[in-house]
Amino acid sequence: VDASVANLINISTFGKLSGGTSLIKPYQLRSGCNDQYIVMDFKRKLNANGLFGDPMTKLNFMSDPSGSGSIRIKGDAVRKFLCFSRNGRLINRTNGGSSRCKFYEEPHQNYIKLQSVANAKWYVGFKKSGKKMKGYARKDRWMREKCFMFIKSEFNTTHTRPKTERFLEAKVEKLQKTYHLQDKYRGRR
Repeated sequence: VDASVANLINISTFGKLSGGTSLIKPYQLRSGCNDQYIVMDFKRKLNANGLFGDPMTKLNFMSDPSGSGSIRIKGDAVRKFLCFSRNGRLINRTNGGSSRCKFYEEPHQNYIKLQSVANAKWYVGFKKSGKKMKGYARKDRWMREKCFMFIKSEFNTTHTRPKTERFLEAKVEKLQKTYHLQDKYRGRR
């Protein structure tokens, strides 16, 4: 047992000394607050109003080669990194080497939370409207806990968008309103 632990320590030390290699996987992040996907646009825009399969929603998750367990998130189309500013606001950057551009993934039930490496109190989050939230806005977490949670799915344009319960409920509600209005107008004639 002691030899295997020593080997693991040597392997992790070797990865830190040699620089290691970064594992890159394409994903899409769907916000738990509004069921839309995170979009990184060319005009430094960042929101959660994207649709499934849109090329702007393709995010490359890059593992840290030093073996710290952190990741960097890079928009595939715009080639910019998701980062926090000094004030704790979400921004896009061309250089993602800073600790403000690194995140830890915290699994939480079927969701993940993205915690900043630079400040452990900052989390990536988006409002119901899709606008980005400040990283420190997690104080009212009992109200907006879902706005800091994401569903991570592999980027694949061949599949259709999964129909969530919220999507189906909205469709049913719309149909009910339509039928209610039709009945209302029939009664007036």
